[in-house]
Amino acid sequence: MRFGSLSGWVAVLGGSLAAVGLTVASAMAAGPAVADAALTPQAISFTSTPPASPGVGGSYTVTATGGGSGNPVTFSVDPGSRACTISGATISFTAAGTCVVTANQAAAPGYSAAPRVRQKIKVAPGAVTPMGAVGLLGLALAAGVSLYLVQRRRFRAAPIGL
Repeated sequence: MRFGSLSGWVAVLGGSLAAVGLTVASAMAAGPAVADAALTPQAISFTSTPPASPGVGGSYTVTATGGGSGNPVTFSVDPGSRACTISGATISFTAAGTCVVTANQAAAPGYSAAPRVRQKIKVAPGAVTPMGAVGLLGLALAAGVSLYLVQRRRFRAAPIGL
C-alpha cells in the first residue's frame, strides 16, 4: 500500500501527551502484495473425451487433472446449459443442444485458484426406436387420428387402411 499524503497532529497539555490525530488523504494500491507474488499458479486439463455423437438419454463421466495444491478439481454445468445435468462427475444428456461443463480448482495456501476450463458438448436429439414409433402409431390410431402414407416420388397421399 502506498499513501498519497499523510498528515497528523499532536496535542500536549501541561507537558503530557493529550491526543494524537492522523489523517490519510489517499491510499493507492502499489500492485500485488509480496505475499501474492509467492503464490504458485495452477492449471486444469480435461483428461476425458466426450462421446463422439452424444445423444439424449446418454451419459459421460468427466475427468480432469489440476495443480499441485491437492484440492480436487470440481465440475459443474453452466446455468445456461439446458442439454445436460451433472451428478458428481457424471454428465447426463437430457435435451438436444449444447452442454457446457466447467472445471474449477480452488486456491490453497501457497497456490492461486486455477482458471476455469470449459468443455462444450453438442448433444443430438435421441433416436426414435422402432418400438417407440410403433407405440406412437398405436396411440394415434387409438385417438382416432387419420393417418396418410406419403409416397416420396409422386408426392401423393393415400389413406392407410386398418
